[in-house]
Amino acid sequence: MSKAKEIINVFVEQEEQPHLPGIPGGRLEPLLGSYEFLKMVADPDELAAKGHSDLKDLGEGRKGEIWIIHEPEINIMIDSMYFAEQYMNKDEALTEEVQKAFDSEYEGGGWKDWRQEWVEKKGWKVGDYGSDNTYNWDSYNWWGDIFEYTHFITDENDEGIIIQWHGGGDARGNYSSPEIWMGSVEEFMGYQHMGDPEEEIAYTMGYEGNSDALKEDIEKWKEENYKGD
Repeated sequence: MSKAKEIINVFVEQEEQPHLPGIPGGRLEPLLGSYEFLKMVADPDELAAKGHSDLKDLGEGRKGEIWIIHEPEINIMIDSMYFAEQYMNKDEALTEEVQKAFDSEYEGGGWKDWRQEWVEKKGWKVGDYGSDNTYNWDSYNWWGDIFEYTHFITDENDEGIIIQWHGGGDARGNYSSPEIWMGSVEEFMGYQHMGDPEEEIAYTMGYEGNSDALKEDIEKWKEENYKGD
């Protein structure tokens, strides 16, 4: 029996039900119940009716959604641009330089190779994160956006990254011109790459990292409230 139904039964058994503001007859609405994860769901009614709902503002450049159809699933997405602005600064002069070079020199082929060549022509070296597209990363652990990048270290030992942001649609195309961002690439990348996504989600949803307890609550609530097929 859910905690919500336990509370309701206690109220019903009492001769005089206590007054709860906004709830007719003093009864709790079982749709909401007392499950911790529902505090983070924007619209529990929609979740019950359709098996899907957005999560409330998760802060720190995060957004998300929760599905309960078939196997319950919570997805949290991280806004990479937000963290670029938090941990790095866009170098307008270098961005203009690399874009002019890109427009005049790029003749086709892989952007990765061209970016690396541009870095080497500057007398710089490719950093530990290398040159890649985040689309190629394990989506289970990578929660950030899709973008092409090349990590570099300047001859003065400053750290930066060339980024080509994906504009949506097919990941094989629709990327921005290259931009130069200087700052802590490790913090920028690291905050979007989760070592244990289930544990991270459980912390976000108020379960102190206990993903099993979160899944159990979602399953119980689903059995009591889901109106779908």
